[in-house]
Formats: sequence, structure tokens, C-alpha cells
Amino acid sequence: MQKLVLTAMIAATFSLAQPGLVAGEDKGELVRHTVVKGDTLWDLGGGYLNDHFSWPKIWELNPEIADPHWIYPGQVFTIPKYMITYPSDKPAAEEPVLDDDLDALAALARQRSLSNQPLALRVGDDLLDRMSDLEQDADAQLLARQYDQGIGMVTRDLPDAGRVLSTQLGWGHAAGGEAVLIETPDACPGQKFGVYRNLGAVPPLTYRGESPGYLLADIAIIEVVGDHENGRLAVVRRAFAELKAGDLLGPAQEKPVIVPGATQERLSFNATVVALQFQQQLAGPGTVVYLNAGRNQGLKPGLRLAVREPQESQATGEVMVLQATADRAAALVTEKTRRAVKAGDQVGPAER
Repeated sequence: MQKLVLTAMIAATFSLAQPGLVAGEDKGELVRHTVVKGDTLWDLGGGYLNDHFSWPKIWELNPEIADPHWIYPGQVFTIPKYMITYPSDKPAAEEPVLDDDLDALAALARQRSLSNQPLALRVGDDLLDRMSDLEQDADAQLLARQYDQGIGMVTRDLPDAGRVLSTQLGWGHAAGGEAVLIETPDACPGQKFGVYRNLGAVPPLTYRGESPGYLLADIAIIEVVGDHENGRLAVVRRAFAELKAGDLLGPAQEKPVIVPGATQERLSFNATVVALQFQQQLAGPGTVVYLNAGRNQGLKPGLRLAVREPQESQATGEVMVLQATADRAAALVTEKTRRAVKAGDQVGPAER
């Protein structure tokens, strides 16, 4: 089986075992995958279904997976063979494919400014004065690592700056350093955009309630480098996942800023977990969750909050705010969490 190039979002090395095929050529034919150390459902979705975001399908097909965050070496999962796709199996794209001249332009742009290093983390001057070495600040490093994997956000309005039309390879995907063709009005060379994928409307938390908004996944940061007869040419500067034709363009994702004093502020508010990263049902340590509170309620990167079950007073977990908009926030479930976090859990100031 061909090796796959993993994106910056994948936390573990993907090792795909040779599948065993069940005889037959109809849709009942199955592929068996034996889990090895380092496997995740995210990886298996990318490996077998050619789309990391399709991992819930594997979960649904294998009800013995009690918690999608925890799969173990030796477990055997089955996937219908007709569902399996690989990049090499995809037909040639009908969208415009970039020509050699534009490939050369993209190569020049990459030589000029493309960096393989994580984007730098900005830290307030006051905090820098209190740090002798940023490498020793656990929260700052956690924020930096999570930013480099993509955070995502729940939002009421979808990005509307444009969309991805095609990619350098012409088969609908692109990763860091590759060229993409985009449709966006009035974009200038050097202008950067964030690339996002709409994972759908978040279900209401109550019967007949309103959806909290759309769940967006951070996909990439791109930079416009030239014009094309069918759109504009851009180069992928930072890839959190593989780009696809149809991904949305909006403002480039901002780097996390640790706000001085964020962890010491006394706040009084109540918020709710409205969604989990990649539309998961349960969230363990290291998973991003989304809250229906934001800057207006005093939430800032680095702030740690307590998580409780509805109607319970005792905290069962903790999240750390990664980034916040006016009325929404993304937060990371920390190692202090004793129970899986789910939509509907209550979030508030941590106990002192």
C-alpha cells in the first residue's frame, strides 16, 4: 500500500497495515484493518477514504469503537471495499490545471519566502519581561503547537472572500509549498488568506433550539503570487490539512497571543460546549472544543476554565482557551480532565 504524506494536523505517524480482503466482488466485500501503534481514526479516514474528515464513517461502521479518541493495537476494523479511494484512483480534474509557466512562478515564490518552520508565536511584551526562556513556558508552547495543527472555530457567518478552484497536481488536493488556483476578487500579490472547510451546521443543543453556527476547520494559509486566466495563483504557506477544490477563503488565521494576566483574572460567566473538533461526539485531553462565549465575556488565550456536567457543581475537567472571537471561543481539553467532554457541558471560571 502506498505511503501517505501526513499533514501538520496529524499528531501521530500513520502506519497502514496490509488489508485482508474477504472474497467477493460485490459491495459486501470488506477490507480489514488491524490497528497498529500510532493509528488514529483521523489517519484511517485519510488513508482509506482519501479524506481525513471522513473518519466518523469508520466509527459508524465499527460500533465496537467505544471512544473514537482511543483505539488500540490489535483491534480489527472493517471498511466496505467500494468506499475505499486513493489519490491515484481519482480521475483527472475538470477544473483548470496549472501550466508549466505558473508552476515555475510558484517555485520562485517558494524559494523567496516559504518556510518549513512553525509560524512564530506572538507574546505580549509584559509577559516576555517575566519569561527568561519561552521554551520553558508550557502554556505558550501548547498554544504554539495547537496553532500549527489548526484550531477551527464555530461561526455564524461563513468566510466569503473566495474559494479554491484547483491545485498544482490537478487531482483536488494540495499541501504545503504547492500551488493552488483560487477565485477571489481584487486580490493582490502578497495578500494572504486563510483556507477553511465548512463541516456543516452545529446541531442545536435543545429541541427546537437554534444552531450555534457553522463548524469551520482550519485548512491552510495561502499567499497570492500572480494572475491566471482562470483566476489567481497562490502558494500554500502553511498547511494544516490537504486543501481541496471548494474550500473557502477568508482572513488568515491569527497567531495565538498570550495575554498578560489572563490566567489570574476573576471572571463571572457561564458558557456551554456547543461543538467538538471534527464533529466528534466525545473529547478527551488534546481535543479542541468550542464554546458559546468569547471576548465579550472576558475569554482570552491562555485562560483556564472548569468543565462541569449540567446541573453538577463539581468540576470534572479543564479547558484552556486557544482563541476567541466576540461571542465564540475555541479551547483545548487539558490533562486535568477526568471525564470525556461532550456538547452541552457547562464551562465557567476555574476554582481557586
